[in-house]
Amino acid sequence: MRFALLTGVTIAAYSAVDRLGVQAASPLTYAWVLWVIIFVLLQALVRISSRIARSPAVGSVARPEPGRDATVGVAMLGAWLLALGALSLAPLAAVVPLRESAIVLVTGWGVFRMGERQGALIRLLGAASIVAGAVVLAIA
Repeated sequence: MRFALLTGVTIAAYSAVDRLGVQAASPLTYAWVLWVIIFVLLQALVRISSRIARSPAVGSVARPEPGRDATVGVAMLGAWLLALGALSLAPLAAVVPLRESAIVLVTGWGVFRMGERQGALIRLLGAASIVAGAVVLAIA
């Protein structure tokens, strides 16, 4: 339960920060500033971690597929920019549940496409509750 609550608090925090960011600047300007900050921080992290441990990664999980990876990256970027645009136009409470709707899609993908049957009922019920909450917020 603690991890679920921490996840909710984290989502609320980054959504509130994004809302403040798009109120201070346009969504594209805010995104650009955030990318620059994250790039600098990641570069520092890579340099520090490469000095600490120089061992190669053990057991790669999947083969890189540049075409698919680029497609997914562009889709994720587009979704984030759409969320930023929505945050600049609509109330935070209306945008955040829909922003997290990927949880519903991933749950369905895991259960129906990947065959993840263990705990499927509880995950599907959780996804259904997210959809119900989004509908209630849209109606209210």
